[in-house]
Amino acid sequence: MLCQECPWIWECSPVKNAGRRRQKTNTWGRTKILNFPIFAGKKWKSAYSATALYGLAGSLRETCDNNESFHILGWEDIEIPAGKFKTVKMEYIRTTIRCTYAPGLDVKRKTYWYSPDAKYFVRANTIFDRK
Repeated sequence: MLCQECPWIWECSPVKNAGRRRQKTNTWGRTKILNFPIFAGKKWKSAYSATALYGLAGSLRETCDNNESFHILGWEDIEIPAGKFKTVKMEYIRTTIRCTYAPGLDVKRKTYWYSPDAKYFVRANTIFDRK
């Protein structure tokens, strides 16, 4: 079991840009990436809607509904250019189920390696699937 001083670590999750110019907006979704205490086999789910503004003066507004699942896979020792780390390996899957202008299913699969010693993610791998 892993406990930390900060019980929440967040990632900004903007709606997928799809090649359009993004206006600055504060309406991005906030995703709880780590849910302490952490232990192998722990799972949790989340859902949110995110809105992004595009175009001239934010004239185009897109809203997407997202479902997320998290799974702690266990401990793993890894070596990266910064050195060797004992990490917690975690799988994250975000499924975008409904968007205003981009119909279809969009799936983001991400694997994180979190180091308690560094108190940060030391590796991440992302795969996007569009259906």
